[in-house]
Amino acid sequence: MERFDEAVARAKQALDADPDDFWPYLDYGSVLWQSGRPNEALLAYDQAIERDREHPYPHHYRASLLFELGRYKDGWEEWRTASDCYRKAIDKTEDPEEIADRAHYFGNVLAQVFNDYRAAEPYYRIATRRKNYDDATLRDVASAYQAWANADAPPPDIQTRLSPALQKAIVLSKRRLGKGNDFQVLLALADLHIDTQDWVAGRSCLEQAAQLCNDSRLKRAEVDRRQGLLELCAERYTDAVESFRKAICVRTGDLELRSNLGKALSHAKRFADAREEYGRVLRCAPGTIDALIGLARVCIELADEGETEYYQQAEQRLSEALRHGRDASTGSTRLQGTSLEDAHYLRGFARTKRWEAGAAPPLTLFGAWQDFSQCTRHPQALAARTKITAYWLQTTQESFLAWLGPFVMFCAAAALFVLVQRDFFFDGGGLIDDSLTYGTLTFGALAFMIAALYLPNLIKFKVAGIELEKTVANQVSPHRALVSAGPTSWRANSPASRPL
Repeated sequence: MERFDEAVARAKQALDADPDDFWPYLDYGSVLWQSGRPNEALLAYDQAIERDREHPYPHHYRASLLFELGRYKDGWEEWRTASDCYRKAIDKTEDPEEIADRAHYFGNVLAQVFNDYRAAEPYYRIATRRKNYDDATLRDVASAYQAWANADAPPPDIQTRLSPALQKAIVLSKRRLGKGNDFQVLLALADLHIDTQDWVAGRSCLEQAAQLCNDSRLKRAEVDRRQGLLELCAERYTDAVESFRKAICVRTGDLELRSNLGKALSHAKRFADAREEYGRVLRCAPGTIDALIGLARVCIELADEGETEYYQQAEQRLSEALRHGRDASTGSTRLQGTSLEDAHYLRGFARTKRWEAGAAPPLTLFGAWQDFSQCTRHPQALAARTKITAYWLQTTQESFLAWLGPFVMFCAAAALFVLVQRDFFFDGGGLIDDSLTYGTLTFGALAFMIAALYLPNLIKFKVAGIELEKTVANQVSPHRALVSAGPTSWRANSPASRPL
């Protein structure tokens, strides 16, 4: 069982014994974070920074915690500060092992936080050259290569880089088993297998880790978190919901867990529950991109079932996701490449369906066309733009036939009426010299004028609706949150989980 009070007391004693060093404050903050006291942990990290502003680890800790709390603007600023500190620290550090550790952690920041795999690779190489026996470094290198392979426009030889790193990471990790700290190693190995989509191996690691939980609720929650991801990937949504709920009972403030629970509920067609769960995340952190897009998808599903007012809510959530995702400081992640196009396509879809339901002004359809125009690589965007353009052409023809034609007919009839009256009454019957002809032309012109006025209501052309394909929901992302290096992850050998 967790004995947080004792752990906090011991960390406080260590801090009092050496109040001028930043490490005791760092350890104290980590214990407070693990014990569910994040605001006090932030104060401890602030104190650590005050004692050494140039060391990257206090900034790394603080940025991780800020992201977990949903304070993304402050978090991004702290990540940038941490990055600057890492660069300076690596340049001036002389100890080989310390260089390796800092290069490893900085590689993690570049790859996991900024998704800059190309910039992270040189630092990973520095780390592996100096500590080629370190299993944690190799696991993170393999995960970064896998993420790079899944990204837009990966290097053509990425699999050549990934395969040996992955095999070596697995071998070194298995060698660590039985030498202490098995639980953390098994979880880290499960993370690697989830990243590389080896579900069978990931499940095996989690089963072994579960046997080591004993009475620790925190350890059990970390197993349940990953078990939920595996169930989600295997499309066993009811089991995924159950696993995520178990983890949330322990980690009630974990935004990533709640977003994943919302995703599982959505896949299980429990849209009302998913909407509520996403809402909880957004009330705490309005810039959480996964929750905004997930809630938009739920709203579209509800609207498709007949509650069309939800299309507007979906559009609003996607607009917020695009605003936060393109801003470098307010969102939980950056929308770029495929993820950016998916968000634009989904908003275009919501706008089109809202317009078709008669609940939006005409310019909404133009906004949808603009969204689809942002999707240069989306497989369904070109067809969507083509359908909207075809609709506009058809409606233009309809407008011509329904309004311009009757208008021309009315003008011609009116001109005929005026000419008949002028000829009969003022020109002395030059062309029309009998009452029968006059009456026929007069009443005929009047009849055509009246018919022209009513013709637009009589001509009703059926214009086909704009049938669009819903973009396929994103595959379940087995990623860990940007705070994966934080003390709540049980991740071995990272700056935020240094043995206390």
